[in-house]
Amino acid sequence: MSPFRLRPTTTNPRAALTRLEWIWTVLLVGVILVTILVTLEAEVERGKRRMDRDQLSFLASTIHLGLEKRGITGPDELPMSLPLLGPGEAPLDDQGQALTGGDLGALLPEGMQMLEDPWGRAYVLVAHGPAASPKLYLASAGEDGQVEFPLDPTSEEVVEVYWRYNI
Repeated sequence: MSPFRLRPTTTNPRAALTRLEWIWTVLLVGVILVTILVTLEAEVERGKRRMDRDQLSFLASTIHLGLEKRGITGPDELPMSLPLLGPGEAPLDDQGQALTGGDLGALLPEGMQMLEDPWGRAYVLVAHGPAASPKLYLASAGEDGQVEFPLDPTSEEVVEVYWRYNI
């Protein structure tokens, strides 16, 4: 047999797959594809939650740098009132109303771009804590699109933004 021949030269009828073998092959491929699709859907959501946590940490650090570069050391020195929102669809508050606020991107260092969360919603920067020493928190609305108030600092959807005032 020549190494360049694509088809065997035999005329033996048993050389090919039988109908039953084809059916088993198609069923096996079908089961494998269904398993992959079921697993993929869950993994995509898990990946979005992981990306959300990573972006929150990155943005909190970037906002910290922006505050440091501007010399902002306390909440009374912020150039705008809170909450501040990033780009994207406005998240909802506890009553189901869309949050409104200033531009969160204004606190980033020059040349940095503000991100949306993996679900296309805006990140929210709010102050939380005692009036004498509030802390800044960056929150994501998460999969359900709501930011719960009061904020839970231990939630995976909330990250503290450190600055000189509360270090």
